[in-house]
Amino acid sequence: MTGNGGARRIVALTGGTSGIGLATVRELLSRGAHVIAVGRDPARCEETERELRRSYPEARINFVVADLSTTDQARRAADEIGRIVGNGGGLDALVNNAAVVSTWRMVTEEGYERQFAVNHLAGFVLANELVSLLDRGAPGRVITVSSGSHRHARIHWADPMLSRSYSTLRAYKQSKLANVLFTAEFNRRYAGHRVRAFAFDPGLVRTDIGTKSSSGIEHLVWTLRSRSRGARPPEVPARSLAALAVDEEITAPEAFYRQLDAPGTADPAGTDRLAGARLWALSEQLCRDTAQVVR
Repeated sequence: MTGNGGARRIVALTGGTSGIGLATVRELLSRGAHVIAVGRDPARCEETERELRRSYPEARINFVVADLSTTDQARRAADEIGRIVGNGGGLDALVNNAAVVSTWRMVTEEGYERQFAVNHLAGFVLANELVSLLDRGAPGRVITVSSGSHRHARIHWADPMLSRSYSTLRAYKQSKLANVLFTAEFNRRYAGHRVRAFAFDPGLVRTDIGTKSSSGIEHLVWTLRSRSRGARPPEVPARSLAALAVDEEITAPEAFYRQLDAPGTADPAGTDRLAGARLWALSEQLCRDTAQVVR
């Protein structure tokens, strides 16, 4: 798979050591893409890279180690991705796939609720930091893995970090709605650029995202959900996700919400212009509070 001028497509992807992320890395490598994968655990990244190189001897694969629970490390990851791409190079796609679920309210080093930080703020930082590279893509794409869980959700504006009313599902649904709002607002803000954003809904998938940091009844529910008859293996959404990242032709490119290979319909809350602008301003403020503003 090559881009403009016959160059190999370059895709950056977060959460690349397990689940949908790892399956998508494999699919992208099989298509000939150069993949820059971001993972949190150095040993896991090293082990996964060795395994991938055995399976794909001709692969172009780099791993960037970063804990995306902090905006500081998200910026460092963006800097490293830029270094790998090189001066004058372009990035064809950024896939914001990393996500967490937690039974307990966990707070990051920067003081933010962890699901909001990893599932939303990390992708917000990466997309804004890498937009100049994506502008040189073919054209560039920002793909954020969301979920049908964004439906009937809301952003808790008075307490977005859920310090007074935390629950696993409330935090997860808020972060997935934030993914959709961010995607729609990104397209408005960067309408004059050669980059377009998509929110990708993989459906019900057999992964361990809901069981890594859960316990009790919530752990049981996530386990049963991921093992249900309707749950797909991660390779199924990975094929659609990889195609969205590197295929030149996209059916109905104006449809920013995607359900596997087809255009989908986001919940009206995800296309609310006022909410999108408000979330963008909040995200900028949160990033400004920890470092230089991303734009």
